[in-house]
Amino acid sequence: DSSEQHLQTLTEANESDPTTADSADPGQVGKGKSGLPVEWPVWISNVFQPLNTFMERCNDLHEVLTTVIHFQELKPFLSSSSKLDDSLMLHPYQGILYDKFVETLTVFTSQEEDLLVLSESATFEERFFRFRSSVKSLEIEVIRVFKDLWVKCSTTNSKFRLLQLYQGLFNRDIVQKGLFTECEGLLLDVLEEMKLYQEMLSRFMASPPLLKNLPSASSSMYWLCGFQQQLLVLAKQIQCFSSEMLATDNGWTARDRLGRLSKDTESCINSVKQKWISSVPTNLLDCLRTPVLIRGRSNELKLNISPTFLHILKESSYLIELVNDSDFPIVAKRALSESQSIDFYGKRSRLTVLVQEYNEIRESLTDVEKVLLQHKLTRIET
Repeated sequence: DSSEQHLQTLTEANESDPTTADSADPGQVGKGKSGLPVEWPVWISNVFQPLNTFMERCNDLHEVLTTVIHFQELKPFLSSSSKLDDSLMLHPYQGILYDKFVETLTVFTSQEEDLLVLSESATFEERFFRFRSSVKSLEIEVIRVFKDLWVKCSTTNSKFRLLQLYQGLFNRDIVQKGLFTECEGLLLDVLEEMKLYQEMLSRFMASPPLLKNLPSASSSMYWLCGFQQQLLVLAKQIQCFSSEMLATDNGWTARDRLGRLSKDTESCINSVKQKWISSVPTNLLDCLRTPVLIRGRSNELKLNISPTFLHILKESSYLIELVNDSDFPIVAKRALSESQSIDFYGKRSRLTVLVQEYNEIRESLTDVEKVLLQHKLTRIET
């Protein structure tokens, strides 16, 4: 009822205000007859003080909620029996810090109060001030715990894992300032690691590594895709740093190097892919229309399968998972599809064994046996 009366009062005042009554154009509201802007009327300016107070209250409540979420990261882990287990904590003082925060939060929320009441008699401001003071003291203790854990982390990955586990606490202003030196050293380690990645990529461009039992193009693509996945892991690790750390010179250098590494890797992938696509002959399927068996120089039988066809077919079986369907050569896709439908590799293996056994038996035949079996040999070889 009071809000409706207040709204009615504002409406009546608006209708009686001379600065708006003379203006028929809605776009001229708040301007005088001369078209120049005028000051806010007193009946409107009175709303700003309660509005500012309300916004401050919302910000305070948001800070309380964010603090609760951050300090929940100190909560001891659950064991397999779904019970709190102190032995699963990373630091023995972790549980004590969490208990202190719970006690501070309990004191803050012990008194029931309508948080939307903005009168001066409300006790929220006093309780919130004590809550913030206690939290700042706890943050100093958190810094000590994190420095102790940081010393125990012997590898770069373990330090990043620590940042990921307590990312909320690490992003708090006081904790950031207290651990700035440690995070800066970790960022320098990342920069050195990026130098090694750049050297690895340069060596690849000069001499691509060959993986065992893989053709050259497939080997290069698998190596590059693995290298690209490692860059994604490195990008996620860099995101663990605070915005203040990434805004430093080393932070900009790290992001620039990572961007250049990603572009160079993508360029290498496209180069290997285009080189293989251009090597696929357009008449590849003609190899399937030639006789499977031919007679060799010593009058023996042997398989007549093009080495180029076998090489392309083997490459396609690996690259079809790595190359986009739109870029994959149509002839290679058809050859792979047809070979799978007829069980090409299985039949090729069995036929190879049969031809080998036949040649061995034929060589072991005597002249008399060849005359007796001539009609069967003729049928087989024709």
